[in-house]
Amino acid sequence: MPSRLLSSILFAGIFAISVSSAQEGTAEVPVPRNVYGQIMACGTGGQAYFPLGSEHSALRVSLDGSTVKFRLPGKVYPNAVAPYADGVNVLGRWPGSPEPKFVIYHFDNLGNLLTQHPVPINLTETMMATTSSGTTILVGHHPAMSPQDEDWKYRGLVLDAEDRVVSRFELPSPPAGETWTFGPLGRLPNDRLLITAGDGAAYVLLHANEPPTTIIATISESGKLSVKTLPEPVLGETKYTGWLVGPGVAVEMYDLAGARMRVGGRPVYHFDEYDLKSGKRIASKTAPMGSAAPFSAACYYGDSVTGLGARMQVMPDEPYLRLRIAKLQ
Repeated sequence: MPSRLLSSILFAGIFAISVSSAQEGTAEVPVPRNVYGQIMACGTGGQAYFPLGSEHSALRVSLDGSTVKFRLPGKVYPNAVAPYADGVNVLGRWPGSPEPKFVIYHFDNLGNLLTQHPVPINLTETMMATTSSGTTILVGHHPAMSPQDEDWKYRGLVLDAEDRVVSRFELPSPPAGETWTFGPLGRLPNDRLLITAGDGAAYVLLHANEPPTTIIATISESGKLSVKTLPEPVLGETKYTGWLVGPGVAVEMYDLAGARMRVGGRPVYHFDEYDLKSGKRIASKTAPMGSAAPFSAACYYGDSVTGLGARMQVMPDEPYLRLRIAKLQ
């Protein structure tokens, strides 16, 4: 069955069981009550991965409401997640040790632990992607802990399928020598979602506000680094702007302040796609994000976006968090 048709069937099924009149045009799936924190990774077809720190696990929530736990042995906390075709890799951090101690755990797609290896990582705010061949690319800050530190730079390493170091690399600094930031008011991004894997490489999206600069860094499986600068569009007045990555694309999400209520009173967001390989703008799409409880997208799939939202009024035993899905037009 073609993937576009399958996606449409899944989306229609969610609409049939989950849409309220207050959120017309937006479907939702309940997220278990024990989930805390942001989405850690985006899977194929709308899946989202969450940390379960108290259970030392990562949790996958699918569009049909089903869940799978990826439980880490001992008292290890999930630090980053990288789903790929053959399974799911979870970067775990042992707490309490004087020096950071990290292990990569390899799971199949059903949550069964297959192998595990310690890895020599000294990074904070780590993001991770795994290619189809099993090569894993990790990127993070090292060793600085705040944007005020002189060494607030992105560095990373490439691991082979057995988690042995292939190479190490350093990403360039912004033109003004400050920090890469995302979102309004210079808020730091959810770094884990700004990396994606492609054929034989990983792609990292970085943005600076002053002067406006957005780059795509391509890291090959051998560790070769190349950088493309994206054109900065003139959008006029915007209420919100941010960046996402999806299958083959980097995406700028923005809300035009003067036009945000033009579809049935619902906020409408724009999504401009840029090809990861060429850096060229290839499409522009929109999505109504719900009127009573709009959400900010986290995962981009080309024909839909997902993100976290909440219901303010729920039954005592009902979860308030929702994985929300909006169809792109």
